Amino acid sequence: PQVVAVAPSVLGVFIASYGLGKDVWTIPFSDITKILRIYLFESIMYITALALTRISILLLYLRVFRISDIFRRITYGLIAINVGYAAAFNLTMLFQCRPLNYAWNGWDGEHEGVCLSLNGIGWSAAAINIVLDIAVIILPLPTITNLVLPWHKKLPVILLFLLGLL
Repeated sequence: PQVVAVAPSVLGVFIASYGLGKDVWTIPFSDITKILRIYLFESIMYITALALTRISILLLYLRVFRISDIFRRITYGLIAINVGYAAAFNLTMLFQCRPLNYAWNGWDGEHEGVCLSLNGIGWSAAAINIVLDIAVIILPLPTITNLVLPWHKKLPVILLFLLGLL
């Protein structure tokens, strides 16, 4: 996941050099098209990185917490949901416009096509990300609270997991 997680950061710096974040009227038209083309690929890499990061944490849970069948089933279920999330949103991003090149050419008004709402896609992806993050963070808490340890040793571990909510 680290290689995939680095890609959106590198691409973000790259598209900023073309003018992302600047007033659109100060950017050459050819650069706007480049920014939008790279941004589409960056979005796909970002969604993939988020899902793979959560999956790697869940695989760690499977290795560390060999407690119950229910825990394993929930963990495998969350892995499957993350795979489905990544596949669904990557396909949605990839095919957000018809024709595909309208995603980076549609801004100029010289091309014909139709796109899904990028804001709607972004907000729904963010909401699902938040829910999945919370699920991954709280999943091991019942197991940790049931450890046979004094509370002064359990509490720091629980707080460490809850720190992930920030």
